[in-house]
Amino acid sequence: MAALHALLDAGALATSGRPSAELRALAPLAALLEGLASELGRESGGAAALVDAVADALDVEIARWEARAREDADARAVLRAFLGVRELLWELGVRRGGGAGGNGGAPPAGRRGRRVQRVPVEG
Repeated sequence: MAALHALLDAGALATSGRPSAELRALAPLAALLEGLASELGRESGGAAALVDAVADALDVEIARWEARAREDADARAVLRAFLGVRELLWELGVRRGGGAGGNGGAPPAGRRGRRVQRVPVEG
């Protein structure tokens, strides 16, 4: 979580010269990552409950920013950031347990197994 927060700060500093916590659009995501890092540092037995809570919080934020993105073009960047965090957590193996909205940790349909993705690069 600390690494994701550092990555978010690096991107914010590179584009605006200010850390993510000082930017209105990125401050909620920065606070979420900071809170998760501190929770992970304290919790050891309740990891499944923590993962479920993080997934629920991300789902709520994603829904909120999806609604805002319909009216505010700048909200789309924040929405993409939250979607990116959810995808990064998935790729790192942080998956929701068998709770509501989860699929018991199984990969989603179409994503079973690893596959190489080739992307053409010009340059």
